[in-house]
Amino acid sequence: MDSKAMFGEMVTMWKKSMESSLQNTAFVQEQSEKMMRMMMEQGANLQNEGKKIFDECLETMKKSQKEYQNNLKSQMEKLEKFVSGNK
Repeated sequence: MDSKAMFGEMVTMWKKSMESSLQNTAFVQEQSEKMMRMMMEQGANLQNEGKKIFDECLETMKKSQKEYQNNLKSQMEKLEKFVSGNK
């Protein structure tokens, strides 16, 4: 196997690993969100202001996570093009 093909296989492995990590991160985030929402719904002590702050933080986190995922995917595509020789 020549070095270019080997590097291409490495990039493919990195991409699959990255996608798996992102999926796992999204799953953990969804489960944490469900748990926090259940706690807020069942907790009589939480005021509407607390729920509002939580929703704002959650929205910011989701936006940041999406930007991070898009950036990683974009950089991975550039790396794949570079490895394949298409610039």
